[in-house]
Amino acid sequence: MEQLAMQGIMFAWLLFVLAGCGTPEMSKAASDESIEITSDIVMQPPLELVQLLRWRDGGSIGFQFEDVRGTKLSFTVDGHIGSPTPGRWDLGALYPTTNGTALLLESGGSSERALQRLLDRWLQERFSPAERSQLKTQYWVIRPDEDRLKSDAALIITLLERANKREP
Repeated sequence: MEQLAMQGIMFAWLLFVLAGCGTPEMSKAASDESIEITSDIVMQPPLELVQLLRWRDGGSIGFQFEDVRGTKLSFTVDGHIGSPTPGRWDLGALYPTTNGTALLLESGGSSERALQRLLDRWLQERFSPAERSQLKTQYWVIRPDEDRLKSDAALIITLLERANKREP
């Protein structure tokens, strides 16, 4: 009986490890790699999400991150109803703007892809693959009042999935 119980514990531990829980997803070397957004802006992980703003304009999202050196980076994804640039990414602002304070990034360009990597890195630093899958299947994106971190992560997962579908 004791041997059967021990085998059950070992099997449960194996499933736990295979699911990605309890083990770092990325190697230390990979997690320390910097992310070059532009030639002037390089973010050094680990990254801290300082702000995630959900605008009530149809779906725009504003982000502000800070890296380990204290460098802050703001960007937004345009979801404004009637926008001339829907789904486009702006660098340097928390809300889509046309007043020249932000840089509208080339759709699918290197800076936009770098921001997507930054978001993915942030997710990987905080959630295992199993946890990310659970965030999506449990509809955390629409539950910000219950747990803001989980809801923000689910929103980022959805945003990255849309961006990946858009790419050729």
